[in-house]
Amino acid sequence: MEINLDCIRDVLLYISKNQRMDNDFKIEPISSAVIISQLKTDYNEDEIAYSIRQLCMQDYLIYNTVHPVLNIYLIRDISPKGHEFIQNTQEPTVWEKTKSKLSGFKNISISIVNSVAVKILTDFIAQQM
Repeated sequence: MEINLDCIRDVLLYISKNQRMDNDFKIEPISSAVIISQLKTDYNEDEIAYSIRQLCMQDYLIYNTVHPVLNIYLIRDISPKGHEFIQNTQEPTVWEKTKSKLSGFKNISISIVNSVAVKILTDFIAQQM
């Protein structure tokens, strides 16, 4: 399968927006099944499940594997690396330019996507100064 960059970003944004902290200041986990059910209007279930799996395997998410065969994960938090990706790609203009720069390549790693976004964001900030 190929990584769907929009799906990767939307999974991270969904988790970021829907994380809740309990009274003991612990992040309440989110099941991958919940994420799939919430994003399946924009992506097919396999794309979402694969995106979650890749984010877990590449340390963008902190998780527990509930059922490895069925790819069910319990997302405990977004890692610092995941938060960095969100911060670097959150601005729609930066995200669209990042995707445009990478459009000719197949199967780009998430870390490369982040690096390109950092460059575009840095250039965007420099133009504002």
